[in-house]
Amino acid sequence: IVPIKGGEYTEGLVGGPKYINPLYASLSDVDNDISSLVFSSLLKRDGESRLVKDLATNYQISNDFKTYTFQIRKDAKWHNGANLTVDDIMFTYNMIKDGQYKSPLERSFSGVDLEKIDESTIKFILPESYAPFLELLTFGIIPQDLWYRVPPQGAGFAELNLKPVGSGPYKFKSLTKDKVGQIKLYSLAINDDYYKAAAKINLNFKFFPNFEEAIKALNTGDIDGISYLP
Repeated sequence: IVPIKGGEYTEGLVGGPKYINPLYASLSDVDNDISSLVFSSLLKRDGESRLVKDLATNYQISNDFKTYTFQIRKDAKWHNGANLTVDDIMFTYNMIKDGQYKSPLERSFSGVDLEKIDESTIKFILPESYAPFLELLTFGIIPQDLWYRVPPQGAGFAELNLKPVGSGPYKFKSLTKDKVGQIKLYSLAINDDYYKAAAKINLNFKFFPNFEEAIKALNTGDIDGISYLP
């Protein structure tokens, strides 16, 4: 028996999406969950919570643990078909470091510089050694060609926060709002151009105001699962 492509899984979440954007996704579990499916990162967690390579194909750490050099894969593509490059990584990191964007990730990289060595190599330079530094490199990369037009003051209001373009295993498909403008359903489609093995099932997220309503939806078969129960 082998899995085939097709079908849908619908998960219930309490709250609603606001920033499907790696710069701000850590502020909300809902945003973080969806963002991790849409965007790629240098490193990521596998199914057993181990840190593994994602956009990085290899990396070296200097003897003093102050320099981290990464080789970047060349076959990653954005969901709009454009190639993901080292420049996109540089751009994302510079946005995080720019205080005008007010990303909660900014403080984690205080004093850390990023240099482009060539078209497939980047280097992080730390002011002092920091053992868990690799843990910080799971932030998603965003496309420079789309975001460079958005001024820092308008970043939080950009349509790209809810209709993102990433390079991860899933891509934005659609969203449905109720009469007062609250998002009730958010759908992701399989990214067939993903650089690793493509996913096989489409994902839907239904949003509820509280856990009681989410549990009721699960018991009636309106959703297939819940991300978390208190």
